[in-house]
Amino acid sequence: NMRASIFCKFIVSALFYVLISITGSAQISREATSNSYLERGIKWMSKGETDRAKSDFDLAIASNPKADVAYCQRGILKRTQGELASAISDFEHALKINPQSADAYNNRAAVFYLQKKYDEAIQDLNLSITLNPRLAMAYNDRGVIRHLKNDVAGALSDYDHALKIDPKFARAYLNRGIARLEQENRKEAEKDFAISVKLRPDFKSRVEQILKTGK
Repeated sequence: NMRASIFCKFIVSALFYVLISITGSAQISREATSNSYLERGIKWMSKGETDRAKSDFDLAIASNPKADVAYCQRGILKRTQGELASAISDFEHALKINPQSADAYNNRAAVFYLQKKYDEAIQDLNLSITLNPRLAMAYNDRGVIRHLKNDVAGALSDYDHALKIDPKFARAYLNRGIARLEQENRKEAEKDFAISVKLRPDFKSRVEQILKTGK
């Protein structure tokens, strides 16, 4: 009886570990499938194939409902298409799954900016920067909003931070140049504009307009 009891316990234990192994393998398989859809969706998005990108992001989420990055990417796509409320919903899903996602806060802030909810945007950018102090985009975006709220000194500080992190961040040079021009520091503004155009030649017409009109 004792031998039978030990044998039964061994069988139960073995089955338990097999079940765990199968469950773990299934989860890994779902994550791999989800990541494949996600990567393909990002490629479609970069090519402007938005319908195909959205379809792949949907499939990535269906394959792995805990794929916070897939929710984030789908939210970015929806934001570019003007589906702001739905984009917010995706970023909130991402944050429920991963409350430490600096990218989700940063991207939700971009939607709040479009909705002119500047205080909410700054709150999200503050959280994004706390979670990832190396996220240059978050500093730049917060600088833009601070400038809109007439905090030019705060904006300049944020652009400086962004450029310390990423010295090739053309838009941060452009934005800092605008702020410096507003402070009547034209010499330094023109330096920033020159660097921005060197990094992004497509900024040339924008810079010419700013220097001509001051806006």
